[in-house]
Amino acid sequence: MKTVIRVGEKNNFNQTSAEFKELDKYKNKGSIFVNSNSFTKIKSDYPSFVTLNPYLVFHEPKGDLSNVKAFRIKLWQTMDDYYCQEQIKALKFANKLKTPVLITFMRFRSKFTRDKFKASKNYKFDHGYFRPNKQTQTSLIRFAKSYARNVKTCDANGTGCIDCLNCTKLAYGIDSDVTIKALNLSISGIKDRNGKRGLCPYKCPDCYAKIVTFGKRPACDKLITNLKLLGKVNHI
Repeated sequence: MKTVIRVGEKNNFNQTSAEFKELDKYKNKGSIFVNSNSFTKIKSDYPSFVTLNPYLVFHEPKGDLSNVKAFRIKLWQTMDDYYCQEQIKALKFANKLKTPVLITFMRFRSKFTRDKFKASKNYKFDHGYFRPNKQTQTSLIRFAKSYARNVKTCDANGTGCIDCLNCTKLAYGIDSDVTIKALNLSISGIKDRNGKRGLCPYKCPDCYAKIVTFGKRPACDKLITNLKLLGKVNHI
């Protein structure tokens, strides 16, 4: 069985020389791809997935984008034209570069953020978040495809990574017989309130990683699995 290692699962891979040196320790443990956002200057050392709208507005990435396997875009059904246009900018940018789009449906932790970003009424509170219902998810996919030719959906079935495998397919062409491991490097992050390094420095709205770790750094410098990676979750 093949092993694929997702780097920056709960923090951001910042594409620094020190981080690349640290990854040398894991080269013989599996095929590596890295998660970054568009505030990061991208390098082509490893296949990467780059979030274009980490703060829910488009931010154009810089650097060498030749090994970006997909641009991740957070989509939500919004009643605000400004936020709608920001999503369109991200989709058009990816399409211009002929890079696949990997949709992540934005989930809202509270009514406050749901209303702040003018989400439509078609959001249901499920497993701790306001999530788009299936009809809204279908509408968002159709919206994305009207601006980008190559659109994939992260965890479309709501059952976790093993039923999806979009990341492994896009990064390495692996579509079966695979184990996915997560790796968060402490050197990628800042110190948390306990003085331990590894906490993501960014403040993305309703960040899942910081909620599930209660604002502390995630498990760092070791290969881990979780329920989503194992395909043992179930949500809309």
